[in-house]
Amino acid sequence: MFYGCKAVRFVLGNNCNLKYGARLIHSILGDNSTVSCCEVLNNLVFPAHEQHHNNSFLIAAMILGQSNMAAGATVGSNHNSRGNDGEIIAGRGFWPGLSSTLKHNSRFASYTLIAKGNYPAELHIPLPFSLITHSTGTTRLEVMPGYWWMYNMYALERNSWKCRIRDKRQYQVQHIETAYLAPDTVAEIIHALKLLDLWAREAGYPSIQDLPDQAPLLVGKRTLERSNRPVMIIKSRQGFRAYREMLLYYGVKTLIDFFALPEAGPGGTGKGRWDFLQFQAAYPDPAPLAWVNLGGQLVGETKVDALREGELTTWDQIHAAYDRFWQEYRLDKALNALQVLRFLQTGNADTGPAPIITQENWNALLDEGVRIRIFIEDQVYKTKLKDYLDPFRNSTYRNSAERDAVLGHIDANPFVQEVKAESRIFFARLEAARL
Repeated sequence: MFYGCKAVRFVLGNNCNLKYGARLIHSILGDNSTVSCCEVLNNLVFPAHEQHHNNSFLIAAMILGQSNMAAGATVGSNHNSRGNDGEIIAGRGFWPGLSSTLKHNSRFASYTLIAKGNYPAELHIPLPFSLITHSTGTTRLEVMPGYWWMYNMYALERNSWKCRIRDKRQYQVQHIETAYLAPDTVAEIIHALKLLDLWAREAGYPSIQDLPDQAPLLVGKRTLERSNRPVMIIKSRQGFRAYREMLLYYGVKTLIDFFALPEAGPGGTGKGRWDFLQFQAAYPDPAPLAWVNLGGQLVGETKVDALREGELTTWDQIHAAYDRFWQEYRLDKALNALQVLRFLQTGNADTGPAPIITQENWNALLDEGVRIRIFIEDQVYKTKLKDYLDPFRNSTYRNSAERDAVLGHIDANPFVQEVKAESRIFFARLEAARL
């Protein structure tokens, strides 16, 4: 904490920074977070939050981590409500854009990117990885589901990477999940798939798959925004496909990573690795798809309910339960991934007998996993390449050699190299898991 900060009645997590006149008042700031040149008042903020420059973050917000507040953003204020009971809740990866203003009560799914604008009404956006735009030309709200996956893979992948490498805590008490595809976000994706299909049928189509590729989808008034204007879902069919790709990739990657663990085998002995069919046969019952973010740690909702209804009477006992949940997380996440793949097979894996994924289907899923991983690596490169090819970005350099001296050559970009290394690990684990 340095350079003229003011902090009053606050809780500061491990490896946090307050600097350059920051004000942290009546708030909790999670681990690995930075607040600089701005005000945070009456908020609960989960780990890996970044907030710089002048902005206001006032009056009862709960931000679930890996978030970034842009300059000039005004998120929450007691000037747009008759009472002091308003709040804003946002999932992981919340990014309100430059000078954007939001009205409470509002709620946002994970990885919501809000374009610059003055949003006049309360919002409830249940579509994760979306771009939200207040179109001033048409004075309507536009939502593009799956935007991050389709158009900004570099930022999406880098968000998880930077949260891992910036974790410099000497005392790692709070357990934190940093992957953008995890049980909490895939549950939101599954919910979003069902909503898109419902809205398509309400618009007169047999299903979302029957929409033309470029056709927008209008949803009813007061569905996503507390106003009397309709909301337009743009590129809804492409977003639907992107969501399904994300689910498949999550399911495959989570399982092959689990099968590669030394301790991952029958009975946890490590003497024999699971293969997919053995693992599926050992866990025939559906796993719950609902999860809760407990300060950065993800826990199945059934476990949270049991914790809430239990007889633990001290914080030490509760923290010990958190530690136990973390030890069980790898298996719980693998079971969640299995259930997600079952959902992709049937469209409904919440209840009833679990569909059996055959050896042929599993190998086909792995083939799709290869294709999607190649897509991720290519998109990370192409997204970054825009910085090198855009004529306006190049306008401030005399030539490409000067640009590369400042930015570095794209092929030497540390994160691009990291993604390629992760691809090699992914492909090796995938082939080892093939039946």
